[in-house]
Amino acid sequence: MTGATLRNARFERANLAGADLGKCDLSGADFTTADLSRINFREATVQGARFSGTRLDRAVFAKLDLTGADFTNAVGNAVDFTEAVLDGARFANASLPRCRFSAARAAGTDFTEAILAAADFAGAKAPGIVMEGADLTNLRASCGADFTEGRFARAHAPRSVWQQAVLDCADFSRAVLTQAQFPEASLAAAVFDRAHLQGTNFEDAVLSGARLTNANLLRASFERAEMTKACVDGSNLYGAGLLDAALDEATFRESFVAQTLLSK
Repeated sequence: MTGATLRNARFERANLAGADLGKCDLSGADFTTADLSRINFREATVQGARFSGTRLDRAVFAKLDLTGADFTNAVGNAVDFTEAVLDGARFANASLPRCRFSAARAAGTDFTEAILAAADFAGAKAPGIVMEGADLTNLRASCGADFTEGRFARAHAPRSVWQQAVLDCADFSRAVLTQAQFPEASLAAAVFDRAHLQGTNFEDAVLSGARLTNANLLRASFERAEMTKACVDGSNLYGAGLLDAALDEATFRESFVAQTLLSK
C-alpha cells in the first residue's frame, strides 16, 4: 500500500502487522484496536488519525507529524517516535516500554498513568508534558531534554536519568525517584513535596527556589548544587551530601540532618 491515498479509512480491529504504509495519506484514518506491529509509517501523512487501543510493537513513527493524535490505551514495545511531533497528543494509560522519543516534540503531551519503563526521551522538547502516575522506571531523559513545567506527580521513576535536563517549575510531588540521576539538571522552582529521593543524585544541579518538603532524601547527593532559597523543611536528610552546595536563604526547618555532610 506504499503511497496509497487512504483518507478517513476505517481499520478498526484490522491486522496490519508488517504492512508498509510509507508515504500513504492516512489523514483521519481510524486504527482503533488494530494490530500495527512492525509497520513503517515513514513519510506518511497521519493528521487526525486515531490509534487508541492499537498494538504497536516495533512500529516506526519517526519524524511524523502526530500533533493531537490519540494513542490512549495503545500497547507496544520498542516503538520508534524519534523526532516526531507529538504536541498535544494523548498517551494516557498506554503501555510503551523501551520506546524511543528522542528529539521528539511533545509540548503538553498527556502520558497520565502510562507505562514508559526504559523509554528514551533524550533531547526531547516537551514543556508542559503530563506524566502523572506514569511508570518511568529507568527512563532516559538527558541531553538537554526540556520538560519545563512538566507534571510528574506520583510517577514511579526509580533509576531514571535526567542529566542536564531542563525541569524548571516541574512538579514531582509524591513521586518515587530512588537512585534517580539529576546531575547538572535545571530544577529551579521545581516541587518534590513528599517525594521518595533516597540515593538520588542532584550534583551540580540548579535547585534555586525548589521545594523539597517532607521528602525522603536519605543519602541523596547535592554536592555543588545551587540551592539558594530552596525549602527543605520537614525532610529526612540522614547521610545526605551537601558539600560545596550554595545554600543561601535555604530552609531546613524540622528536617532530620544527622550524618549530613556539609563540609569535608
